[in-house]
Amino acid sequence: MAYHDANGKITIDEVAANRDIRKLKEAIEILTSMQKRVTEVEQLASTFSGDYAQAQIEKANLLNMQIRRIINNLNYSVSTITATINKYKALDAKLKQNIMLNGGSSFGSGGGGGGFR
Repeated sequence: MAYHDANGKITIDEVAANRDIRKLKEAIEILTSMQKRVTEVEQLASTFSGDYAQAQIEKANLLNMQIRRIINNLNYSVSTITATINKYKALDAKLKQNIMLNGGSSFGSGGGGGGFR
């Protein structure tokens, strides 16, 4: 679920984001296991000769490249989500610090109490 801040920008739900990261890592594990099996098939096919063996090797090689590309994309997604979580944690910490420095005053509501502008 996406949340919007006061400026209408979408923020992130850390619990949901961490759940998504876990799911992505599980998918990466499954794909890595599949990649190992495809490599085994490729190695087995290389012990044979003929057009069928060559076709198996080529198909296994293509499949390995596709799996590698998907794994890279999933790793990029994990990194991006993690960076976004860290960004919002830092922003929250800075906001908390600013509130404490301003004595817990309201957000720029006028008066002499400081606040954010």
